[in-house]
Amino acid sequence: MRNVKLQSVGMVNEIAFDLPFSHKQIADYIGLTIETVSRQMSALRDSDIIEIVGQRHIIIKDLAALRGQAGDSC
Repeated sequence: MRNVKLQSVGMVNEIAFDLPFSHKQIADYIGLTIETVSRQMSALRDSDIIEIVGQRHIIIKDLAALRGQAGDSC
């Protein structure tokens, strides 16, 4: 939570959190295959938009790029 507050005032550029769902749970929820979810997560990592630490810790390194990938113009 602290990173989010600091990020909102421009003091940090990264947002980090523990993803509470497995790739399978995400895939089941949004109606995709686990392979598609894994490929997309890997593509975000390879594009240096996110960093994946361990199995579930996600660091968003480039929020603007992530929003662009999601089709969010905000």
